[in-house]
Amino acid sequence: MRKLIWIAVFIVFFLMQGSLWLIWPQWPSFDVLLPLIYFFSLMYGEIAGFLAGFFVGFLQDAMIPGFWGFHMFTRSLVGYGMGVIKERVFSDEYVAHIPVIGVLSMLVKVSAIPLCLSGISSFQFLPNYLWDSVGYIIMNMLLGIPVFWAVKKITQWVTDGETIYEAVAKDERNKLRQEYRKSQDGLRYKREYSDNMNSKDENI
Repeated sequence: MRKLIWIAVFIVFFLMQGSLWLIWPQWPSFDVLLPLIYFFSLMYGEIAGFLAGFFVGFLQDAMIPGFWGFHMFTRSLVGYGMGVIKERVFSDEYVAHIPVIGVLSMLVKVSAIPLCLSGISSFQFLPNYLWDSVGYIIMNMLLGIPVFWAVKKITQWVTDGETIYEAVAKDERNKLRQEYRKSQDGLRYKREYSDNMNSKDENI
């Protein structure tokens, strides 16, 4: 049941992202949800990562004007891809994740260039876009530090809860087995007693 906390976590991060955009709309831009999807996928695998990316992308596409489906596609791809290769990149040290987050941020920005070109007839937007991309990449790598810490702590809390639940469930199963054995022993004793009484009656 503790895993349901992740729904609230993603909603809180989404609201925080929107609030930060309102407070700081200029350079550098950032996307705190991208590192969250990345670390979540490393912890829970490709299916959970894909669903988290799709959920976050849907909310971003619904709130941000632009090309519908772009965020859903890129975030789902990040979640699924990182979940698939999690055994190769997983590490308890954030330093090991900095270049990966940087590369993912760069790929997200590069993938948006064709969409930007579809609405205009020149490349005049590229200098400003590239400068914005630099800030976006740097900020995502820096914001990944508190996100990494938060995901690690929440995952530990969820895992501890599952451990406690499994221990309680195991204890309950052991009690049920003991009660079942006692009941079977009682039935066996009754059958033996009844058989003995019947044999005595027959001898009489």
